[in-house]
Amino acid sequence: MIDSKGNCLLRFNTEIAEKTFSTLCPIEGRPPLFSDRLPITTLFKSGIRAIDGLLSCGLGQRMGIFASAGTGKTMLMNMIIRFAQADVFVIGLIGERGREVTEFIEELKQHKRCENTVLICSTSEQSAVERCNAALVATTVAEYFRQQGKNVVLFIDSMTRYCRALRDIALTAGELPVRKRISSICI
Repeated sequence: MIDSKGNCLLRFNTEIAEKTFSTLCPIEGRPPLFSDRLPITTLFKSGIRAIDGLLSCGLGQRMGIFASAGTGKTMLMNMIIRFAQADVFVIGLIGERGREVTEFIEELKQHKRCENTVLICSTSEQSAVERCNAALVATTVAEYFRQQGKNVVLFIDSMTRYCRALRDIALTAGELPVRKRISSICI
């Protein structure tokens, strides 16, 4: 588990406790060109029959799970972590309450996938800049493992809180609060 600055807070795998990782990667790297991206031809097996049968996804595909609070998004994320066929899971917990983070960590420790999981955490009491950075760090970690040839599943929980943090930064920078417009800080 690391924070929004990349500092290690907790190790799920104690065997690599001595090992340090110090690869520098740009936090806002350029996405690969569309011409360099491979077509999506391989099925991603989430291990959840309802998803695999009705909402099948491909390796390399992006997908959003958007729903109201309390509808089981985090439970679904836990199920995908437990049953999906992937090499590495990168989870960005953005703006969650400390209690929710603790509960998530305890649940994650109960299954063997925690050794293949990188958790980036920025709780609700941290600044908006730290919450935004945590999402960027999570994306950078996922991109790093992708470049190593690993199959990576990236979760950002929650995009709503990430967007709220972006809005808070924009308001602090003096932008006018408006609806139906993307803040210039996102561009």
